[in-house]
Amino acid sequence: ELMLGPSLLVASIVAPGATTRSLYLPDGADWYDYWRGVVHSGGQTVTVSAAWGQPPLFVRAGSVLPVNVAEQHFAKPADERAFEIFPLLRERPFEWECFEDDGETFGYQHRRFVEWRLCVTPSDMLFGFGREAPFTIPTEVKLILPPSERRAIVCAAGRVVSDSAAAGRHVVVVAPQR
Repeated sequence: ELMLGPSLLVASIVAPGATTRSLYLPDGADWYDYWRGVVHSGGQTVTVSAAWGQPPLFVRAGSVLPVNVAEQHFAKPADERAFEIFPLLRERPFEWECFEDDGETFGYQHRRFVEWRLCVTPSDMLFGFGREAPFTIPTEVKLILPPSERRAIVCAAGRVVSDSAAAGRHVVVVAPQR
């Protein structure tokens, strides 16, 4: 097993033709199976599917993964911002923050960056910005949650425009623009 930062645990498949893999989940946290959404308690060994193209990948409960969910093409990069949210179980509170700059300049040294923030309480999730974006950010941002997550989404800035439970819970937030 390999920890990628404090939130991701990935297990390589080393045996030819293997379809399952046993691995130890670190104690002190619950772990979401990224591909299946099943939650396992830490401090135990689990055996999970090791399907081709979907190696065992676990996310620590209380984590948020910033992702780009746009279909990518060689000649035309696309940006469809999303945040995959893996809440703590039993509706326990947690906070998360993500720093983003323009990716091209040293503007971050002059406070040209945005801070995405999420505050999860037992009753709702407050999504917003630590400061106004000094550069163009996507108009729509998706929040991807486990299907069982029913807390209300509240926006500190912007507004919720859709909330569907198709394949998991997908909430679309329209972010404020400068």
